[in-house]
This record gives sequence, structure tokens and C-alpha cells, in this order.
Amino acid sequence: MLTEWKIFEVTMIVFLLWCIRYYWGRRRLYQMARQRPGPLALPLIGSAFYLMRSPKDAFDTMFKFAKQFKSPTPAWLGPMLFFMVWDPKSLKVILNDTNTLGKHNFYKFVGNLIGLGLIMHEVPKWRRHRRTILPIFNRNILKAFTDVFARHALILADELEERIGQRSFDIYRYCSGCVNDFIYETGLGVRGQSQSSKENYISCLDRAKNIVFLRINNIFYHSDWIFNLSSLSREYKKICEYIYTHVHMAIQQHNHTNSSNTFLQALIAATKEDPEFTEKDLQDEINAFVIAGKDTTTLTMCYTLIMLGMHPDVQKKLYDAVIVGDEDLLDRVLRETLRIFPPAPCISRKVDADIALDSCTIPAGSSVAIAIIALHRDPEVWPEPLKFYPDRFLGERAREPYDWLPFSGGPRNCVGRQYAFMALKVIISTLVKKYEFSTEYKSVEDIKFKPNLVLEPVKGFLVSINLRK
Repeated sequence: MLTEWKIFEVTMIVFLLWCIRYYWGRRRLYQMARQRPGPLALPLIGSAFYLMRSPKDAFDTMFKFAKQFKSPTPAWLGPMLFFMVWDPKSLKVILNDTNTLGKHNFYKFVGNLIGLGLIMHEVPKWRRHRRTILPIFNRNILKAFTDVFARHALILADELEERIGQRSFDIYRYCSGCVNDFIYETGLGVRGQSQSSKENYISCLDRAKNIVFLRINNIFYHSDWIFNLSSLSREYKKICEYIYTHVHMAIQQHNHTNSSNTFLQALIAATKEDPEFTEKDLQDEINAFVIAGKDTTTLTMCYTLIMLGMHPDVQKKLYDAVIVGDEDLLDRVLRETLRIFPPAPCISRKVDADIALDSCTIPAGSSVAIAIIALHRDPEVWPEPLKFYPDRFLGERAREPYDWLPFSGGPRNCVGRQYAFMALKVIISTLVKKYEFSTEYKSVEDIKFKPNLVLEPVKGFLVSINLRK
């Protein structure tokens, strides 16, 4: 008995000494966290209890913090110190600092899903791959995709005919199928996926994103060992295997076609002389192109149609404009939609060296949570932020570029912005010419969000359609 007590005493002393050493080594992080007021942090779990208590209210929690505190505000997620940032001046410094180019470790949670493409690479490999991939998205190459976008826009318009005059429905399935098809065709030269295969892929992808979000917001699931014991882990692995096989089969199908004007073909040509660019790299970049491109474009398309349905006066003006080939208003409508509903509402970066801001210093070893949706809905940056007002972008050139960041900013921004805008303009203009849209949502405030990596409404993308007279 005495021996057992001695073992217990020694164990506790060792544990106590480890704790002292651990916290002493991190004392600077604790000191720097006290520079600014932030949400309550409990021992061990920090402020994570806000998210663990109710993951479905994660976005409401973010909005609450943005109203209660000033940017930047420190918050602890378990042992990790984050500075939540949403003011343009700080974001300009942070996003252009070479010490914040690395993605946070959270991104490893989606590694099995999308592979190590541009989204995931460590900085040295990211630099090399971006130099190769960026020229592929130039305007001349993208113009060649216009006919593909137009053809799929007409297919989508035809598929929606079954909904004419019916009650409100969720248009996501239709838009997602359309985007999935044109991304596969422009990316891989692959046409004609079966509807059942397409829907299964889309539902699997949506579920995978939900699992990753739940994992990020549960600090116990940050441990691979604990997460791998859960049923969510087994489900996630099955989904990732299915998605990987789905994309791999599409690449193999591309190899048996004569398609020359595709993202994959351009990537193969651009990397032909690069021995460091492997077949696995090719697979990862295609995965990132398909998955990231699908989310951004689908969500923006759906939210745009809801906003037009909510604002018939804007919809009428847009119809008049697209009939005569004027895209200026459509461009502003898309920008305003992306302001209110950025597809990726929050992104995070590692901080490798101290960053001096006007209000505080963000220390090395911490992370920044770039709250894009809080920036876009900040009344100090955007007066009446929840009002859908496309004409606020008429004076865009005079605006601070870091006021609007749906595609992030700085050197590690999204390379697919022009691709997404080109596709969206073709499809939205095609649909508006044929249909009048309405929605049961009465205001932006009515739209509540699911707990997910991307911004999706709890009740769905509800619209009604009628043929234009």
C-alpha cells in the first residue's frame, strides 16, 4: 500500500513539474493575450465551451464577439491562442506578412478530403505550385470556357422548368449539379455524369465538411487518437475514400478523351518539365480545384438568386441590363452577395513571428482567425451592413481593398476568382432572362446558418420561380 502511495506521489510530482515547465514556456503567450479584452477563457478548454455547448450557434457566437469586442480580440481554443481579426487595417498587415502565409493546423483535418493542393501546402511548396498554376487562370484561357458555362446554364434553366409555379423549394441541388458538371468539364473534359452518382458525390461532400466543422469546434477531437475512436472518424474516412475514387475515375476518364482545353491538360503542360511535380501533386491540385471551386460558385449562385427574389426592384433592373448585354449591375450584385454571404466565413493562419499592429502585437506561436463575415457585416466598414445594396460598389475604386475579402487577400488569396465570376455571370444572366425569382425569406436577418465550414442556411436556399412574361 505504501509503495502504491509513493508511486502516486511521484506521478503527481512529475505531472506538476511538467505543468510548471509547460506554462512557464508559454508565459509570453499569456502575457500577450492580456493586451486586449476578449471572451471568458476557462482552464484547459479556454473559450471553447462557447462552441462545444452549442455548435449550431457558432456563427451567432462569432457575431456576438464582434459586437462585444474590438478587433483584434484574443480567444483561447483549448491551449491555442487565437486573435480574431476583422478590421481592414489589421487585415492588410496580417495578410501581407510573410510570417502568416502558413495555414493553421486545423487545415490538416480536411487534408484527407481535398489532398495537399494550393489550399493546404506548406509555404515553400505553395510558392512553387502557385507560380505554375496562376497563369492557367488568365483571362484568355478562361474565355474558352464560356461556351461550356453557357451550355450548362441552359441545361439548368431547362431542369428548373419542373418547378415553375410551385411552392418554395431548395434550389441548391439544381445549382450544385450544374456547377459540378461544368467544373468537371472545364477541369477534366468529362461530361455526362449520372444524376444518382452526382447527387451521392454532392451529399458526401456536404457531410464531410460538416464533420470537419464539428471536429474543429470540439477540442477533444483535435487529438487524432481520440477522433479516430469515434464513429465520425469512420464515417469521414469512408467519405474521403469515395470522393478520392470519384475524382480519380474522372481523371482516368480524361486520359481517354481528346479534351485539350481543360484545367488538367493545362496543368500537365505547365508541369511537364518539372520533375518535382508528381502524379500525386496533380491529383491534389485537381481535388482542390473541384471541391473549392464547387463550394464558392454554388453558394454564391444560390445566395444571389435569394437576394434577387428578396429584392424584385433589383431583379427588374438586372433583367433590363442583361437583356442589352450590360454586365456592370450583375458584377455589383455578385459582389454585394459575396459581401453579405462570403462562402468561407472565417479562415485561419499560423503566426511564425511577432506582428506589430497599431493596437497590439500578435505574438509568434499564436494564430489569427480572419473573420471575413464579421468584416463584411461591420457597420463601421459597411453602413447598414445587412441591407442588400449593390450600388455601394459603384465607388469601389475608392474603397480600401481589404474591406472586401471573399477570396481572401494578400499573396495567398484565391487564384480562381476570375473563373468563378465568369461562370456566375453567364449562369445568373441566363436564369434571370427566363425566370422571375421570389423567396419566402423577408430579410437577411431571417437567414440562419448551419454549423459548417462554409456558409449554408439552416432552412435551405428557398426560392420560387415563374416564367417571365
